[in-house]
Amino acid sequence: MSKNLSVLFVNCLDRRYGSEQRARSIYQSLNQAVENITYLDTNNKDDRGYVISISQKDNIVGYLVATIKRVYFCFIRDYKIIFIMKLNLLTLPCILTAKIRRKTIIVDCDDVDSEFQKTRVRKYLTRFIEKYLPRWIPYLTTHNELLKKHLEKNGAKNVFIIPQVVDTTLFDPSLYRKEESKQKLGLLGKKVISYLCTLTEGGARDLDKVISNFKEISDRVPDAYLIIIGGGLLEDKYRILLDKLNIHNASITGTIPHERVPLYLSASDVGVVYFRENLGNNMRFSLKVLEYLAMNIPVVGNIHGATKEDLDEFCFTGEHDEDFQRNINKLLNNNSVKNKDVRKLIQKLYNQEVCNNTIISFFTVFLPEDSFG
Repeated sequence: MSKNLSVLFVNCLDRRYGSEQRARSIYQSLNQAVENITYLDTNNKDDRGYVISISQKDNIVGYLVATIKRVYFCFIRDYKIIFIMKLNLLTLPCILTAKIRRKTIIVDCDDVDSEFQKTRVRKYLTRFIEKYLPRWIPYLTTHNELLKKHLEKNGAKNVFIIPQVVDTTLFDPSLYRKEESKQKLGLLGKKVISYLCTLTEGGARDLDKVISNFKEISDRVPDAYLIIIGGGLLEDKYRILLDKLNIHNASITGTIPHERVPLYLSASDVGVVYFRENLGNNMRFSLKVLEYLAMNIPVVGNIHGATKEDLDEFCFTGEHDEDFQRNINKLLNNNSVKNKDVRKLIQKLYNQEVCNNTIISFFTVFLPEDSFG
């Protein structure tokens, strides 16, 4: 593989969205594979030279202006390969621009994004893109077999799996003591239930079920405390919901640096995940569950699809809300992981080195040099 390849890496969402961590992992791996790479990011305050940050405000005008700027860079920039995070309305103009310039296009699909759109118009437009565009994109990547098959069903010819990545040097339980972490966070004497998410349409889609189930639990366990680790556009909505349900033993951290997430998890007695069964959730492979498990936190979940196929054996799961509540109550009194070797498995299968090797393999085998534009 030639390290002289030039790659333009495009991420249209900022750090408030869950896909940001995957974007950074893939960028880091690409940086190991090629020397000439430019990161076209969104709302990034990082002043390192390789990052070109596009300001994007949360309104139609903001999205339109940011899209025009991205298209401009995709049109004038010198590159052979463009690697774009996500297949949706924001990335479509970049894909078309690269197509016109006959560049090699790679798109990473980490979700069925049409399932997480706020308005009906956006939902149907994104669904149209997901259904008809994969057949015209030379190379697609994703993180699980179910989503790979879904993309192939929509006409994709070359789909390659790049695994999710957990930084196990950051998510390392040996660096923390639970009681010390609780004291730092003002949670001493509490039985802490953590829910890690981004408060966006996709990231918080089932948070209402977590909150309603916690309401039932807290009525029986007065010292139970729910901490929602994350922030985003829907923070106010869920603060209002907590107030409406008269839940005072819960808090939302707001957006925090990724480096601080392990501190909150280290104070946790249980980590929870909740997926209603639908297409969007079935195609997900939950990064939050990997991060819980890397911190040796017992995980209670209502999970489906790709997450269930690969991680069910390491979680305390059930089909109904009663199972969810019962498992949490049980673990609050008997804090133990389901499989004590799970952290070793995470280190082996979902670390940055595995991602690096996968990207290098992708470039050398799956993406031969004679295919470059």
